[in-house]
Amino acid sequence: MSAANNVARSPLDFVFRLPGARAMAGRMGRAELRRRLLHMTPGLLPLLLWAYPHSYPEWELPVRVWVCGLAVGLAFFGLNRAKEVERKGETGWNDSVLWYAFSVIGALAIAPSTHPEFCLLVLTILALGDGSATLGGKLIGGPKLLWNREKTWAGLICFWVCGTLVSSLVYWGEVRPQPTLLSALGVAAMVTGAAAIAESLPLKLNDNLRVGIATLVACETVIAGDKHALRMLIVGSVVFWIIGLVRRRRRPQAT
Repeated sequence: MSAANNVARSPLDFVFRLPGARAMAGRMGRAELRRRLLHMTPGLLPLLLWAYPHSYPEWELPVRVWVCGLAVGLAFFGLNRAKEVERKGETGWNDSVLWYAFSVIGALAIAPSTHPEFCLLVLTILALGDGSATLGGKLIGGPKLLWNREKTWAGLICFWVCGTLVSSLVYWGEVRPQPTLLSALGVAAMVTGAAAIAESLPLKLNDNLRVGIATLVACETVIAGDKHALRMLIVGSVVFWIIGLVRRRRRPQAT
């Protein structure tokens, strides 16, 4: 049996049965559409907690195990499906999968015990915000960002809009006492906006890790009211940007 036939029977191929999927695959490629499915579907899973009675803010052990198990299971599944979703010439798929899982598990471990929803927001924004940015960039295209010529305004806006809408529902459904939908939308818009900017920056740091860190820091700042983490992130980002700029300017002189 050839490798091509094996790929054709991928469990991810059910996505091509959805309306409009074949037209999207014609523009993006079959592997990229499978990749979007694998990347974005987990973002809907926090909504399942609505049907699972649990306490807030102290999550019971089964809930924490469920979240960690999701991240680990996703990592194993993604690593085993590399040939079906890898882009041409890509060498960093394994890193992307592992950083995706690490961002979710790390958020659960680091988030304050009074704010377990931080972990759910990281998962939702990473899955649906970041995933939508790629869809918008590839399907809509258009003008490039001023600070990163490899990314588009369409991708940035898709990240912010899609990530905000779903993460606001996650925040509204998890937090107690329950906020209003408008309040949840405002919180989600600010947190998702920070993550979208982080994803758009021209940095070599894996974007799954960048989005996870930015989302967690934004949650600490916007929801918990702790601006210390934000200051540390800004200082660290400026330092890394300066180091990268110096290295790029020195490179032509060394050749």
